[in-house]
Amino acid sequence: MTMMEAISPQGKSVGLVADKDGKLATEPRIVWFPFKGAAAISTATTFSTKYPNHTGKVVALFVKFSAAPTTSENFTVTLQSVRGDAEYDSVLFSTDPSATSATSIVQLWDIPCPLEMGDEVVVAYTNTDTRTIAGKIGILPVV
Repeated sequence: MTMMEAISPQGKSVGLVADKDGKLATEPRIVWFPFKGAAAISTATTFSTKYPNHTGKVVALFVKFSAAPTTSENFTVTLQSVRGDAEYDSVLFSTDPSATSATSIVQLWDIPCPLEMGDEVVVAYTNTDTRTIAGKIGILPVV
């Protein structure tokens, strides 16, 4: 898929998702931001870089641990605001996988969390037990 630039009736530049043949997508597509590691994880999406003129909605999180963590620490998903001040950052999701001996996490937002242009989403986990973690967070671009 590629991004195409178009001009709205209001004269604003908007991006449209197209497939490899240049046909416009008939429905919005989730953009996935993967992460993986066997040490501490603290990674931000690159949504604002890939889609600089778009807002978005956080819709899904999938995480898999190689084994259930035993050390109590939270896995968090945080909105990192484009406004720059930490007072605007918000925790969207937090869970301690050791509390339930979880080997996977699935979070689907019933009401997607909106992102302003320039916001990023940060996934963080201390991972004291050095479990291998693989996952992805899904953001729906809003045209």
